[in-house]
Amino acid sequence: MIGILFCPEGRFLPTERTPGGQSASRLISRTIWCLFWKWSIAAARAWRGRECKGGEMGGACGRFGSRLLAALVFAVLAGPVGAPPSLAQGNAAREVVDFDNPYGQGAIVIKTSERRLYYTISNKQAVRYPIAVGSPENQWYGTSYVSSMREDPSWRPTLSMRRKNPRLPTYVAPGPENPLGVRAIYLAWTAYRIHGTNAPNSIGQAVSSGCFRMQNEHVIELYERVHIGAPVYVEH
Repeated sequence: MIGILFCPEGRFLPTERTPGGQSASRLISRTIWCLFWKWSIAAARAWRGRECKGGEMGGACGRFGSRLLAALVFAVLAGPVGAPPSLAQGNAAREVVDFDNPYGQGAIVIKTSERRLYYTISNKQAVRYPIAVGSPENQWYGTSYVSSMREDPSWRPTLSMRRKNPRLPTYVAPGPENPLGVRAIYLAWTAYRIHGTNAPNSIGQAVSSGCFRMQNEHVIELYERVHIGAPVYVEH
């Protein structure tokens, strides 16, 4: 649902609500930005001479300047209004977590809705990595296995990808411009891969054509852990 947060000077800001109520952090962020907007207007009026005469730096003008500076600092710390939760997911660290594991040790389990990849290291634990997953129309679920692995892979967009976007190149050599990043883990029976990325800010989002992106340092670690034939489970 959409709520409304009243902003001084007669402005309104839309606020998202979840079934459990509005996120406190988002409300605080919107409030700070609202104050920043209000004090910016007040400071501009002051500089035009409506509230401080002759360019004085004291009195009302000084107060507005101090408020404006304080609001700017807090607004930067609070982050953008309504920042998507995917950003927090993308910045999440790799970590070892408790994991109810019916898959066996050495399996890759991808939880699409969580935007997380789990590599099982025991019957009760897994290493969890933040990933980017397919866009809603490109998501898929099922079982596969690691069929091959490559360091510093080249990239050839599939025909379907080039039909959707004719501007894509036919070939990208290994290097910093390669969308596969520094490692690629290929999945059997599919054109999909688990790979690094040249767009780290996309981690935590649903934006790919069906592959699974990882931070380069994370895919290097996974590459060293996994083996050819390792089972891969892609779940909702």
